[in-house]
Amino acid sequence: MAPQLALALLLGLFITGVITQAERRATLIDELERTRTDLATAEHARGVLTERQRLARKSTTLLRRALPASSP
Repeated sequence: MAPQLALALLLGLFITGVITQAERRATLIDELERTRTDLATAEHARGVLTERQRLARKSTTLLRRALPASSP
């Protein structure tokens, strides 16, 4: 009877450990997905800003070229 009880206790501890590890892994996966979403949002915002800056430089260049040509 004692060996069976010891085996049952060990099995119970093992299963508890597996469940705890699975819960921790699920938490880490959720955190990773949130981080990836945050990173994608930040990368998109950076791309938008870069494109706005490029267009602003291009517009400034075009205006500089056009203004002296229209002076009398």
